[in-house]
Amino acid sequence: SAHGMTDDPLRPAVNALAGAYEAQVRALAARLDLSALRITTHAYGAQPHHALDVIAPAAPTAPMPVVLFLHGGGFTHGHR
Repeated sequence: SAHGMTDDPLRPAVNALAGAYEAQVRALAARLDLSALRITTHAYGAQPHHALDVIAPAAPTAPMPVVLFLHGGGFTHGHR
């Protein structure tokens, strides 16, 4: 693989945990009213995980602060 991660023995467990976390987040999000938000994804590379999600008010009335979340795991495991 490009990063030598093919033989990573932790990959199945990490993927399972990431999937379970994603399912929990989606379940919580389903209970929220997201109609006031605009969520867009911007690709910055060729791989599916090379993407930036931007969540902003759908109709902002003034300049808004920006919160930037950087993944602290070295981008080697899990999902974006």
